[in-house]
Amino acid sequence: MTPTAILGTVSLSLLFAQTPQTPNSTRFFEWGEVYVDPNPVPSHVTPTFYAELTQLADTVELRIYSLNLIPIHTRDFKKPTKASGGKYIYRYSWKGALGQQTGVYFYLFRAAKTGHPTLKIMKSIKITR
Repeated sequence: MTPTAILGTVSLSLLFAQTPQTPNSTRFFEWGEVYVDPNPVPSHVTPTFYAELTQLADTVELRIYSLNLIPIHTRDFKKPTKASGGKYIYRYSWKGALGQQTGVYFYLFRAAKTGHPTLKIMKSIKITR
């Protein structure tokens, strides 16, 4: 076999051995949609926090903070609320919002998975009366 044929075979083998990573690939550990519904929150409604992950996390935490970043509520998830279509969904209805004052609050989702960097995302929620 000639050197050119060997190099051509190696290159071709490497081309087929590599699987490109796309944003929808399950090889990525990342957030999908993250939101609270409704937002803003009327006085008589319980808001639902929602977070999607592309892979199953070891732990997921939800932390809710006042405007000056004082922690006011915590929720830890041991498993997703639902798994659907390759997405792992974490939902939480915060009944404690009914007792909160009008204002802006922050919420932080944190997801940990062995072998991956910890994911964090912080957003805001407005409570109206």
